[in-house]
Amino acid sequence: MPAGAASSVPRSDDVRDSPSRAVLWHWDLYLGVFAVVAPVIAILLGDSVVERVGAAGALIGLYAWYWGSGRTHLRVEIGSAPVSFPLGTVVIFAIGLAFEPALPIGWGAVFPMLFLASRPGAAVAWAALAAALPSIALIARAGLDSPFLPASLLLGLSAGASASLFGLWIGQIAAQSGQRAQLIERLEASQNEVRKLSRAAGVATERARLAGEIHDTLAQGFTSIVALVQAAESKLDSDPAAARRHLSLAAETARENLAEARAMVQELTPSALTSSTLTEAIRKRAEQLGRETSSTVTVRADDIDGLPTAVEVVLLRTAQEALANIGKHAAAAEVSVELVDTGDAVRLGVTDDGVGFDPLAPHAGFGLDGMHTRVEAVGGSVRVDSVRGAGTRVTVEVPW
Repeated sequence: MPAGAASSVPRSDDVRDSPSRAVLWHWDLYLGVFAVVAPVIAILLGDSVVERVGAAGALIGLYAWYWGSGRTHLRVEIGSAPVSFPLGTVVIFAIGLAFEPALPIGWGAVFPMLFLASRPGAAVAWAALAAALPSIALIARAGLDSPFLPASLLLGLSAGASASLFGLWIGQIAAQSGQRAQLIERLEASQNEVRKLSRAAGVATERARLAGEIHDTLAQGFTSIVALVQAAESKLDSDPAAARRHLSLAAETARENLAEARAMVQELTPSALTSSTLTEAIRKRAEQLGRETSSTVTVRADDIDGLPTAVEVVLLRTAQEALANIGKHAAAAEVSVELVDTGDAVRLGVTDDGVGFDPLAPHAGFGLDGMHTRVEAVGGSVRVDSVRGAGTRVTVEVPW
């Protein structure tokens, strides 16, 4: 078939499918049985040995012609045989009629072979010729005065019309089957493409989520450990007790990071939420910031029960990110954290009186972008209010 045929919608009058092995096997069986039964009938109907042998030989020849020539083309495409095949079919049938004019049984093989070999319009023309051949043979042998001529003409007309209608109907079914096969093929290709795109989108989403988890937990913990170890190093000689406190906090942070990493591997649920409530987890992180810095941290948090785990994770990660940013950048003296149930939403606010920044200025890092992505994923909103030299307030509202 021409390249690109599978990508365009075919017309019902010119679509012919390559037959399956099962379809070819059915035609092989039908014509094979015909090649056995029809010659026997021809022998029984013949008046002489020559007529019987000639008619039977022609019927067997039809099957040999199909097997030797027509089947080769049918394996490629129905209706693709060259004109020599239907012409040879009609000639063999005519030879058989020359021996025995009363041989319409041959139509049982001739009509299917013509419609299998030719396009619909050409097949109808060949079928009309084949339907007229018995009457032509009868006229050639007995003349126009033959008493069997009217019956032969009527039989030929009926057989030709029936074969044409049936052949066109079968052709229409084949065309519709071809269209359905092409549509199914395109649908399967589209489904495969959708599966690939869905998998790629899922992988990208999971990567972004894991990046947020790592940034909000492990990266922040490692940053704290580095800062505490550096602080301990600076106090080793002048204040060994302070150095030990810093190292103790670093060890505690390292243990928490290890617990987070294990929880992430096991179920990707924050370890802080497996052993405490959301309020307790936020309060603990705020107190840790107070120990790590010189800031005074106050927490006002409602005890909220029944929050979905996904919402609790988002609120905890957002609080951790905001507090981590304060510890790294704000140099704040006062920090306040509030977690309030407003009835139809949960509001988290983290405020500091530090150096502030310009929220609209380009910024590096994953923190603020990851915060927005997390909160928006659960239908919430984030607002960051900050002015250089006047502190920062992060407000998150999540409906529930």
